Amino acid sequence: QRLVAVCIKDNVQAEYVAGWVLQNELVLGRDNVVLINVRAAANSIIGDLTLSNSAKDDAERTRSHALLRKHADPIKQEGFPIKGVSIRGVDIRGELVRKLIELKCDLVVVGNGHTRSVRERLMGCKASYLLDYSPCPVLVV
Repeated sequence: QRLVAVCIKDNVQAEYVAGWVLQNELVLGRDNVVLINVRAAANSIIGDLTLSNSAKDDAERTRSHALLRKHADPIKQEGFPIKGVSIRGVDIRGELVRKLIELKCDLVVVGNGHTRSVRERLMGCKASYLLDYSPCPVLVV
């Protein structure tokens, strides 16, 4: 058994990544899946101190849970054990690595993103960070 983490955001690329993983990487009977959506803390301050507008944070959490359900349904219909994790944090990339360690993931799958620098355009900011700091292998789609 292995645990495959799939990082998703609310964009078209998330649909592609989730579909690609289902068609090309997952093996029924071997793989368990965890979808992870990391959302920025509403009205946050740098560090461990976080102030938030609870109505805005509630709306972000609701949106995140709906996104996870949307992408989990096709994977679940194929018979894979799956769960969704919505993480709220100031340091989104750091929170993601912390969750990968906590869950003891065997593989993390992430899209390549759309950012500014040439390296980030090729690999994505989150993907680039994960390549350096992930506790498990990273598959960039």
